[in-house]
Amino acid sequence: ILDANAAADGLEVPLVGAVVRHIESNMQATTDSDGRFTLSGIDAGRQHFDFLGEPAPHPNGGRYGAYRSAQILYENVDNVIERPIYLMDIELDSEVIINAGAGVTVTNQRLGISMNLPANTVKNDLGEDYVGPISLSEVPAEFTPASLPDILQPNLVITVQPMGLTFAQPVPVRFPTPAFLDRNDEVELWSLNHDTGEFFIAGQ
Repeated sequence: ILDANAAADGLEVPLVGAVVRHIESNMQATTDSDGRFTLSGIDAGRQHFDFLGEPAPHPNGGRYGAYRSAQILYENVDNVIERPIYLMDIELDSEVIINAGAGVTVTNQRLGISMNLPANTVKNDLGEDYVGPISLSEVPAEFTPASLPDILQPNLVITVQPMGLTFAQPVPVRFPTPAFLDRNDEVELWSLNHDTGEFFIAGQ
């Protein structure tokens, strides 16, 4: 597991002490000095993993994000993730707190992006109303946690953290219009289905 923002600057910085958790069994491992980890005794087939960057110390006193992935495992072989998992910095300036029964607007002023979340919209893994911090951060487009499909060459990649949140209804997100787009042009908004590991068009 490597630092995505450092990679965008041409550096290879392992995350030491990041946690990888196998969701189905709750087994977990901690990354070593090279950012590597090993998990054993997991069944073959589609399995789901959380890659948690927050436990790893951040060189600038910040915090790393997290990523959830589906992986296909095969019997009687060592299953190796060939491409590094890149975890991004959380832009703490964008972080706000969701309180019980209250709506909130999440704004990344640097990017000019805002997201309006009505009350009782954000759900946790159990489908319950989420209470706690939420943030909106940029992800280096060349160093997303997993490879993007070849057909995607995004102008911008963002992440809503913490990982695992879902929305009970569509929520409005306001983006600045890039200089190469006209006001009436349509763009596709892609998202990652963490259960299947596949990207899909989430909006326009």
